[in-house]
Amino acid sequence: MKTLYNSFIISIIAILLVSFNYRTSDYIKSVILKTGDNKTTPELLNQSSGIISARLNSYGLKSFEIKVAADKSEIEVRVPDNTNLSEIEGLFTSGGELSFYETQVLKGVKGTDRDDSNLTNARIGCTGFEDPGMVAKAEAYIKSENLASSTRLFWSVKNDKSQFCLYALKVDNEGKALMSASDVEVVSSVPEKDSESSRIEIKFRKEAAGKWERATGENIDKPIAIVVGNKVFYAPVVRDAIKSGLCEITGNMTQKEVGYFLALVNNEPLPLSFKIIR
Repeated sequence: MKTLYNSFIISIIAILLVSFNYRTSDYIKSVILKTGDNKTTPELLNQSSGIISARLNSYGLKSFEIKVAADKSEIEVRVPDNTNLSEIEGLFTSGGELSFYETQVLKGVKGTDRDDSNLTNARIGCTGFEDPGMVAKAEAYIKSENLASSTRLFWSVKNDKSQFCLYALKVDNEGKALMSASDVEVVSSVPEKDSESSRIEIKFRKEAAGKWERATGENIDKPIAIVVGNKVFYAPVVRDAIKSGLCEITGNMTQKEVGYFLALVNNEPLPLSFKIIR
């Protein structure tokens, strides 16, 4: 009887060890997020952890673990080994604020890909990295044209050519965007007919629909930039004044691309800024 009892205990231990090894082997990639904000508190770290968790769930990543190290001002995120971190790192670091900007065409600034066709999309230039030299040239031109108070520079997210594009966007006298998340009622995705791609639909609140109609009417054949967390995601060209209160973004977008955008804008902005240190 004692031998059977010992065998039973050994079996239980073996099962627990296998179970433990299975769980930990599911989470091999570890991301450490560090914040240097002077307003950092344990409460804000926990709030940020919850927002990142919600973003990952919205994106469709169901297996992950998050741990807050308040004494280090860090958050650790552990994800399955097959996770492509380059596709989702913005879910950890993007502020997530949604804004809409009119674009500013800087005809006197030449970027790496600047030609007449790019005047329409208000793109200064595109490079393989966020080139400080291009920013410096653009800032010098903006200053020389007395546009500093009405213009801000934003890099885009990486495009399908693995490039980042620099945009000049208009701000008002208070440095604010044309419209913000407070003007939006809902953001959703809609499958395209006879296609595997999707489009994004942004529906503005009833009280903001008139503002959107005026903005689109004043920017026909010009792009309006859609910015999330200080990154230009889309810059669709306006073809007509939009009276419906809708903004539709199309262009053969994959479910992953759409899901990434929705995971950011349909969850709260992060209260702290983070950098990936490992």
